[in-house]
Parts: sequence; structure tokens; C-alpha cells
Amino acid sequence: MDATPRFDYQVGAAPAIEELMALYAAVGWSGYTDHPEKLAAILPGSSWFMTARCRHLLADDAAIRRRASGAPPSVPTQSGASLSVATRSGAPLPVATRSGAPHHPGRLVGLVRVVSDGCSVALVQDLLVAPAFQRCGIGRRLLDAAMTRFADLRQVVLITDDEPATRDFYRACGLSTLAETQGLGFIRYNLSA
Repeated sequence: MDATPRFDYQVGAAPAIEELMALYAAVGWSGYTDHPEKLAAILPGSSWFMTARCRHLLADDAAIRRRASGAPPSVPTQSGASLSVATRSGAPLPVATRSGAPHHPGRLVGLVRVVSDGCSVALVQDLLVAPAFQRCGIGRRLLDAAMTRFADLRQVVLITDDEPATRDFYRACGLSTLAETQGLGFIRYNLSA
């Protein structure tokens, strides 16, 4: 049995608020997790979003990362159920759990969400991947999907922390800084909101 992690990507398949809280907490984005009521509204208020889920559950996150990178796991593996359910249009259909609550198979490990007018500009508001799953290609795949979805717009904007690894990642994905495009950006943060 192959225990290599497999990732499913779904457009518009909204995760449960508990899953969102766990993912945002895992990357340390307390601006979201401190306000669960606002976090619950971000996906319905977004123009487009895509999730990434890991279908194969291994003994721990470090084992998942080792397997995804091709290194042999150092702990026993356990294969999770793999369900593929879709509507006629191809949209994912939630699978009911024993309690009857909707459930999307697999652990939520990544998310990209975009806010756009659909005509000229799109803002990649959030791109996050659980730390144990970073450097597995998930972030790049999510960003590529967003860039493809909004490829016909004049501007796709992304604001992020100024860290060397972050700069390297976005440059490798084909993005440029505003300074490199002779542009200038302004922002006003309201950290109390």
C-alpha cells in the first residue's frame, strides 16, 4: 500500500470553521483566530478560494513531510480513507460523517483565497500551508491555480511579510515586487479591527 501523501485541491469547498481555525493557528495568524466570527465570514466574502487536503494520514506531520520529500518515514504509517465524491458539474460534494455533519475527506493543509472585482484587479488575500506540509508544492499549486483563474486581469496583487524565504518563494512563482515594476504601493493597517 502506498502511504505517500496525496493532496486533493478543491475550488469553493468551504471547510468547517474548526478546520479554518486550526490552519490559521498553525501558521500563527492570530489576527484571524482572535476573531472567529470574522474568520467564519472570510470565505463567503471572497471572490474565489481553493483548499488543499491531505488524503493520507500518517502517524505525525513530520512523517508526512518526510514522505512528501521522498525520504522514508521513520514512524509507522496509517492510510486514511480516500473518497472521491463529486456532483455532475464536478463540484465536490460533502460526505456525511457518522454524526451527519458535512465533511470533506482528508485534513485541511492549505488554502488560497482571492478578493476581486472580476474585471481589472485581484488581491491574493491569503495563501497558507500548514507548517508540516510546507515545501511539498502545495503553496505553489494553490497560487498557480489562483493566477490561472485571474490571468485575464490587469493586476494580481499580493501583500506579504518581508522575509527572505517569502521573497524567494514568490519570485520563484513569477511575481515581482512593486519596486521591480516601477510601482508604488500604499497600505493602512487597522490592527484593532
